[in-house]
Amino acid sequence: MPVARVVIACFVVALVAVGCRSDAVTLSYEYEVGQTLTYSVEATAHAEWDIGGTGEGSYRWVAEVFERVEEVDDEGALVEVTLAPTDVEEEGLLSPGSGDKTFSIRIDDKGRVLEVIEIDGVPAEDLDPEEVAFIGTYRPPLPTDSIRLREEWAAPPPPITEEGFQQLVSFVELDRLDRDADGRTASISYSGESPLTRTTTLPEGDAEMAGSASISGEAIVDLDGGFLRESTTTTEGDFEVRALPSDEGSPLTGSLHQVLELHLERI
Repeated sequence: MPVARVVIACFVVALVAVGCRSDAVTLSYEYEVGQTLTYSVEATAHAEWDIGGTGEGSYRWVAEVFERVEEVDDEGALVEVTLAPTDVEEEGLLSPGSGDKTFSIRIDDKGRVLEVIEIDGVPAEDLDPEEVAFIGTYRPPLPTDSIRLREEWAAPPPPITEEGFQQLVSFVELDRLDRDADGRTASISYSGESPLTRTTTLPEGDAEMAGSASISGEAIVDLDGGFLRESTTTTEGDFEVRALPSDEGSPLTGSLHQVLELHLERI
């Protein structure tokens, strides 16, 4: 979640300044060294599986998120993010955990992750790829082109790095430009689908998962204050699973369906 100021700019046709078109805007993030933001995030997940027998589990995970811009260059910004859980409930499914986590990432002016630098003080190249794969921002990336109201923008193919990082958001739509007592806002919706591989821990043991996941959500951006007011995202996936029992017995295979809902709000 980068500290960001969203700027709406005029769309320039053929590199000639012809004035702002009311039906086309460009959304970008801008960063300033030393800026900080604090958010509250709540994640709820539920999973059902059939792996040598049926089962299900869930968790609720609430945390405060502190982010600070450390450096700014022509490509974007270096942002330090700290997650501090305040409430964790687990019922047969592991949550992100109860301990604080801090990581540093480089992001561009559209909110896309360029590089994961370190996690809890350990360089990313020294960590297991699974620990790095899903480090990123909670907000969706912004369109790289100008966009009109109610127009859908298709993102480039999701980047898949050596660390396995995958961006699920494929489409962004500008739903509304508005103004309230606190200033101007832009409402966007986003969706996408991608193949996905990951590992997790189930009562049957550590599990390797391969399948696909879809994402959908909505966000409200404060244009005058330059921050994300709130967002709600749902990610749903179906996976083929290979579980390694903790008693070192024979591997178990089966299927798993998981739904994750994430709500983020500035505080």
